[in-house]
Amino acid sequence: MNKKNFENENTARRYIRFGIGLFFFISGLDKILHPHSFIEAVLSYQILHEIIAPFFAVIVMTVETVSGLAVMCNWNPRTFYSLLMIFLSLFLIAIIKILVMGNNIDCGCFTGLYTETVSPWLLMRNALLIVVVFWLSRSNESEKSGYDITGRYPD
Repeated sequence: MNKKNFENENTARRYIRFGIGLFFFISGLDKILHPHSFIEAVLSYQILHEIIAPFFAVIVMTVETVSGLAVMCNWNPRTFYSLLMIFLSLFLIAIIKILVMGNNIDCGCFTGLYTETVSPWLLMRNALLIVVVFWLSRSNESEKSGYDITGRYPD
């Protein structure tokens, strides 16, 4: 592999990392701005008790927002990729449960921006997000932490 291809691969990886981080940052921030809608969406899955659901919702909002920002800025990437994969896996299980039960509910992904119903498309999107986050976590870039958003080490 020549140097130019290697640089292009690193550039593409940085854009993908930034896009994934932005996706989760916006998703988490949207939940923070519309907490009651998100708590209702969590309750509609009928997995958590109504007393526990608000606490879980706050954890999800916080983890998504902080993880998204951390991934965009490449701060402690392995930790935040791991958190995202754990939460995406939990969401994937919840989506499968709803699809099997045949319920028609709002997924709660972007509660204030738009309503999205749990569907096979959502299942595929979450699975793809897990694959991409896993790939990012295993890439060479994630082994280096502490450099800025452009991928350069600070002087």
